[in-house]
Amino acid sequence: MRLLLTIFLTGVSSFSSAFIIDAESPEELLKTAQLYNDLYQMNSTTEKPKKNLFIDYLEGRTHPQTEIPGTTAEERAKGFPKIDEANPPPPVVFMHGLMDAGIFDIGFCEQVKWKYNTHTKCLNVADLLASAYVNLDSQLNQMTRYLQEDKILVEHSKANNNQGFYLVGISQGGILSKAYIERVNAPNVKRFVSWTGVQNGIATCPAGFSPKICNWFENGLLGGPYNCFLAFSDYWRDPTDKKKYLRF
Repeated sequence: MRLLLTIFLTGVSSFSSAFIIDAESPEELLKTAQLYNDLYQMNSTTEKPKKNLFIDYLEGRTHPQTEIPGTTAEERAKGFPKIDEANPPPPVVFMHGLMDAGIFDIGFCEQVKWKYNTHTKCLNVADLLASAYVNLDSQLNQMTRYLQEDKILVEHSKANNNQGFYLVGISQGGILSKAYIERVNAPNVKRFVSWTGVQNGIATCPAGFSPKICNWFENGLLGGPYNCFLAFSDYWRDPTDKKKYLRF
């Protein structure tokens, strides 16, 4: 498989990524997707999640190279203010979008943690290419697992008469977040922010895929838009054919 990958670093505390996925044939693309799903399932069924190679920062203190607006270098060197464990504010969780990764949202997490003195979590669920190949049910399972295994998140969500946590879903992460609320919601969500969350689905092939792959997708060579193995097929919605949409 040919993959063109570019990661642009716009300052140390904010990351944006751009991918173009391409393949020589539909069969090659399917094999790649199957490989990603197999590896993902192996990693998801281990007793403890394997360390994500992108994550090397330490939770509970400022990343040494991250500049947080409104703070001085001296303040950042002291680390984050301690959370009032007797009366903690609701935690804040970010769920990234298609072909993104939680590590790229670290700037959001650290700014919120600093300003509101609360526990934050940038979920590394189906990072990067896995977010395009792994079906959303599997991604939801891992998202649920990571939330429920975060002891601080669970404890702080139960505080103050089960106050819950704030959940911010970005792009495809908005779809996953909504599914978490509707299917699981334990720990429970206090407020949900869908940030460009495509809650009505999509009807165009995402920009991260080459025109060739989009053409295969739209012409049924990948199993049809509602049966395709690519993740965005799970929230495909053709506004020109409502009957077909409802049937699938």
